Amino acid sequence: MIPDVYRLAAITLVAGLTLLAPAAAGAEPEYSKLWGKDGELWKPDGTHTKLLDFTDVGYMQGDVRIPDWPVGVDIRDFGAVGDGEHDDTQAFVDAIDACPPKTAVFIPEGRYMITRQIVIEKDHIVLRGEDMYGSVLWFPKYLTEIYKFEEGYLPEKLMAVAYDENGKSYLGRSLYEEFPAHDKDGTPVKLPKPLTRLARGGHPKNSGFIRMQGGTHKCIENLSFEFRDQKKGDHWEFVGADPVKYFGVTDAWIRNVHVRNADHGITINKGRQISIINIFLDSYPLRGGGGGAIGHMGINLSDTNHCLIHNVETTGLWIHDMVSTGGMKKVVWSRISGYDLKLDHHSMGGMHDLYTEIDHGKGSRPFSSSKLETYWGLSSRRPIPYARVKGPEKDPKRNVVVGMRTDDPSETGEEHLWETLDPAKLHPRNIYIAQLQKKGKPLPDYPMPERPYASGEPRVFFPVDDADVTQGSDRNSGGSRQLAISSSKGEHKSSAYVKFDLKACGIERAERAVLKIFGGKPPHQKGKSPAKGQPMRLHAHAVDDDSWNEYAIHANNAPASEAALAKCALGFGEWHELDITDFVNRQLAGDDVISLRLTGDPEVDGKAAFNSSDSGDPPHLVITPEVRDVD
Repeated sequence: MIPDVYRLAAITLVAGLTLLAPAAAGAEPEYSKLWGKDGELWKPDGTHTKLLDFTDVGYMQGDVRIPDWPVGVDIRDFGAVGDGEHDDTQAFVDAIDACPPKTAVFIPEGRYMITRQIVIEKDHIVLRGEDMYGSVLWFPKYLTEIYKFEEGYLPEKLMAVAYDENGKSYLGRSLYEEFPAHDKDGTPVKLPKPLTRLARGGHPKNSGFIRMQGGTHKCIENLSFEFRDQKKGDHWEFVGADPVKYFGVTDAWIRNVHVRNADHGITINKGRQISIINIFLDSYPLRGGGGGAIGHMGINLSDTNHCLIHNVETTGLWIHDMVSTGGMKKVVWSRISGYDLKLDHHSMGGMHDLYTEIDHGKGSRPFSSSKLETYWGLSSRRPIPYARVKGPEKDPKRNVVVGMRTDDPSETGEEHLWETLDPAKLHPRNIYIAQLQKKGKPLPDYPMPERPYASGEPRVFFPVDDADVTQGSDRNSGGSRQLAISSSKGEHKSSAYVKFDLKACGIERAERAVLKIFGGKPPHQKGKSPAKGQPMRLHAHAVDDDSWNEYAIHANNAPASEAALAKCALGFGEWHELDITDFVNRQLAGDDVISLRLTGDPEVDGKAAFNSSDSGDPPHLVITPEVRDVD
């Protein structure tokens, strides 16, 4: 089995960071003064106030392993087909109603179409797929397309503007579409926020296709939740692509779950003692919409406490990846990785939470921190500053931070402690797992199932680094949304570098490898629409030196490149392909890292640009593996 498309980037970012390995190979381990070498400095009785005991979170306070209940009913016995074409919703409802306590609704491999919300009020039940990737719940429509907003739902203060230009009420219409706002007489009225924002509101039918309502032991495992391949809209477009919501549930679990193309991956509201383990938040390669985001909130916990989120991989850029909001307390976020991961204390939610073994990826927006939080073992590809309170006094946050890539020095205060230790050398890297081991509690360390691929199935990979450089300048453009290319009088005035890491991808040789880029507006044409005629000629060059970094490269330290591998015309607002199969195969036989330099035609003056990995249409490498006959 082979990791998925974006998963490869996440795996690459955390490569070498073994759970409790004492240090990187050949390096001396570094120990915190809050823990010591083997926990001898920690006092779990509460007298050590700067390092709390976090072992009482999750299902049944972490005292027992998650049970494996027997199968109670099989979804096929209630008429489910699982071919992706027949509506299987009623079969699920009937099977759930018939399932005995402390047993599972078994969902064999297949693609089950769900066309309305399923509310589960029964306690002691598990929805269990046969396989995390093979048992798929398929949602062809969004909730806002299925449920119309009934009369009386909209708040009274908005009723006057809930009419279209003909005086027809919006009520009863799907709010995923945007309409001009008018009063009853047809006079335009300015809405304070886009109408689409209402689609996320308190309507019970816009709160998760699988909604666990109150009670205890309502569980999900070994399932995929998939929405259609459609671009994400802007920040406030919530169309009801929300697979799972728990409301008021205690002592439950969600494990081995794959979510694809969602607005909100998993939402927990007013929950307690819930374990969320092995979650893969995925999307189709070009889902990135407004701001490049593939979704709004990956995992969102609100007014929830004593929960565990462990072993999560996210793809692409979420507006809010991991979210704590409202009256949060004592939640553990453990072993989480993402492309540019954000730990978001939405509305300053959260207190006494733990974030440990976190890979921020790019690290350009690591967290919006609350107070009295613990951060332990945070890696990133760029240094992260310690968070400070805004305001004239600029007091430090009252947090504990141990082991983070930062340029800031260690600092200790009455209510905060910052230890500037190398996260790659920190021992233990995951303080939650270390505390469990110290107290002899069971570990939640079930391996993440890997997604299988069909023989010869094309694979998509995204850059781990991309930036442009300008001749004679030490300016760095890491994090830019567009990469500029220009040539003048035989010189490459500006050129771009792109890097792909194919380690652990499992591909031995490519049948075909194509670099795809999307032409954007060059810098000199901001605010204009460039003419589509006479596109610039783009050349792709091999680069042997892979040591460059997106946030450090500039023209004066950029590695040299070879002769052009491939050429294409680079036009505005269009996709372009460059066949680099031979070069990719050379690298697959070598270090598995692909570095390219993209330049303009040296004989022609011109300027152009293409979207970077921080945009909604990022560069990507499509590899079709070579299929070899097996005797």
